[in-house]
Amino acid sequence: MDLLVRLKLHVVGRHMYLESKLPQLQPQGMFSPGGALGGALKGTGPYGRLGLPPCLSDRAKEEFFRCDYFTDTGAAGLLHKLRCSVERSLAGVDFGGSMSQQDVEALVITIHAAFEDSFVRAEDLWAAYLVPPGPAPVSIRTGTGVEALLSPTEATMVDELNAELRETLSDFRFVEALRGAVRHTSKSMGAYISSKMGGSSSGTPTSSQQQQEQAAQTGDKAPVRPFPYVVPIVAKSGQLLFDETGRCTKGISGLREVQALCASVFTFGPNIC
Repeated sequence: MDLLVRLKLHVVGRHMYLESKLPQLQPQGMFSPGGALGGALKGTGPYGRLGLPPCLSDRAKEEFFRCDYFTDTGAAGLLHKLRCSVERSLAGVDFGGSMSQQDVEALVITIHAAFEDSFVRAEDLWAAYLVPPGPAPVSIRTGTGVEALLSPTEATMVDELNAELRETLSDFRFVEALRGAVRHTSKSMGAYISSKMGGSSSGTPTSSQQQQEQAAQTGDKAPVRPFPYVVPIVAKSGQLLFDETGRCTKGISGLREVQALCASVFTFGPNIC
């Protein structure tokens, strides 16, 4: 969701930037039939670069920014894959045994790696989970009091924005950014869980390696907890990671892969690179 929203903001941001900088190229009364957004900019319309498309409307932006397809439909497919990854990773775990901080951190990383690998093997397209299929809905006026959702031109705008988003999601930069975000989240969760297991007095999550070094300096043994003790900590970790001052999302925004992806989308997009 984090990367999806970032991509949509940068896609729309680039179009708005062009709208603000190139108005002198829009002849009065001219509209290129090559597409609501991309046709004129790519030179496919009869006026070439002189026939710029109309500006994005607020309703078109609002429709494009909606993420309910992912939350209502696409997320279910991803959660199913994640559940399968969890079950495979837990197959060899002794539920009646105990786990150290390092064991828990390694298990979280293993689960996320299995989840990532499931897409590599299945060759899934991320757009199928993140972008609604088919054209944008258009509500036709049938009488007084019936308000149109989108005009045909606005619906075409949304369709072309979604098409651009699909191309971006199939780009190698998105895969690299997603991989970096998943690994960052995995490490953050592992460190957070380890800190809760170890009862860190500072309140700042530290990795199992850091805690092992601290234990070696003080002569203490790394804490080992029964598996049932660990389960509630893991269950709460996801919510706490994003609630406590945006710890995880702030880290994602600073990842080099994410910055490269956003820069490429805002600078040239998938149709011109």
